[in-house]
Amino acid sequence: MSCFARLTRTIVADPAPLAPAQVRAHIRTAVPLIADPGYVPSLERLCEEHGVGAVLPLTDLDIEVLAVAREEAAPLDGALGAVAAATYDKYEAHLLLQELGLPRRPRSSARRPDAVEYPVMIKPAALRRRSIHLAKDAAQARFFIDYVEEPRWCSGR
Repeated sequence: MSCFARLTRTIVADPAPLAPAQVRAHIRTAVPLIADPGYVPSLERLCEEHGVGAVLPLTDLDIEVLAVAREEAAPLDGALGAVAAATYDKYEAHLLLQELGLPRRPRSSARRPDAVEYPVMIKPAALRRRSIHLAKDAAQARFFIDYVEEPRWCSGR
């Protein structure tokens, strides 16, 4: 945030009055929580009021909500919301990168723990979840697959 504030006028919109990003902002304002139906309209009002040229989410929570809102406001070629949703899930992001022919780390479906080389890391599919476990063999992988909600795994190498 400090870098942005040195280069341009910054506005931080956060429901938390003590949000760290607000320290260097030129304008600080509270907005509803992301699940609130007034969240996107409040950001739109701020953008209009201050002539905002870009909205940069500082957490992964906003990306899909803002992409869907943008798509609804001005439909584009391609599905912006669907791309955002795919990148929110590690395995779906892997499939999207593969489909687009872009570089990616090898990943596999959690349905085949006997078809990989060990060790592997078992982790939840959604980026916002923080539960990662090392499995040294198929038995450990099956245990952690059952333990972790919506798991995906990738090579530990």
